[in-house]
Amino acid sequence: DQQDMKGAEDKMLRSEADVVIFIPHHFERKMFKEHRSEVQVLVNAINAMSAGIVNGYVNAIVLSLSKDIILDLKLTRQLARYNTINTSYTFWYNQDLNYKIYMLPGICVLLVSLVTMFLTAMNIVREREIGTIEQINVTPIFKYQFVIGKLIPFYIIGMFLLTIGISVGRLFYDVPINGSLFLLYFVATIYFAGALGIGLFISAISETQQQVLFVSFLVLIIYIMMSGLFTPVESMPEWAQYLDLLNPFAYFIKAIRMILLKGSGFMDLLREIGALSIYSFVVLTFAIKMYRKRN
Repeated sequence: DQQDMKGAEDKMLRSEADVVIFIPHHFERKMFKEHRSEVQVLVNAINAMSAGIVNGYVNAIVLSLSKDIILDLKLTRQLARYNTINTSYTFWYNQDLNYKIYMLPGICVLLVSLVTMFLTAMNIVREREIGTIEQINVTPIFKYQFVIGKLIPFYIIGMFLLTIGISVGRLFYDVPINGSLFLLYFVATIYFAGALGIGLFISAISETQQQVLFVSFLVLIIYIMMSGLFTPVESMPEWAQYLDLLNPFAYFIKAIRMILLKGSGFMDLLREIGALSIYSFVVLTFAIKMYRKRN
């Protein structure tokens, strides 16, 4: 009924379901009387590749059902030829199955993460190498004031790059903006706190800029490969899916896709916002303590 359909659509909006198959009440009656009927399939097509695979699975299921009905009803060859289940597909959020719409938000997150984490760590380590950080340490300022002063410029740079990335995606690749940009920047602020904290932590454990390059590259590779940027998280081994619960990159990619492509609201993103908030608070607090101990 209409209420069940609305509930199924809400689950798809919250990314709790990728496919909704609507079978009308008169389905069985039409199959017995007219030897034909129809079903409606709603597919979450944000990931065009996954949507294509789902399309193939549903077609196979419908074909198998048609064959079973032909055998059960013992239809003649002439009637069997007209015995069909018409499948009506509706691809939500990406009607043309354009993979660019799926990839570009994730690539945008990758670029801003690379810049914010890398520049934060490189800047502090470089000052340590040339000795200016020792001069700052003897000044009458608190360590947290110095850290905040270092992080704010890179936060602004990250926000600027995120804006450029979204604008380029909208103007040149037709990436839709169906949700609230205010919500997007709010989630980005939480995420950048964690990303900058990672950069600060890397600077605390690194002695040279070469070490920063190595550690940053290692951290980013792990985050990227397990983020769902290129392949869905659900297709990974079970142990990798559990590890991915600690990956802020995955939460932000999912959030930005839900906001831009689905138009999801704050309540739909409670899980992602909560996870990013906890992660950012823990990482940033730990990184500041590590930095204070290191200096």
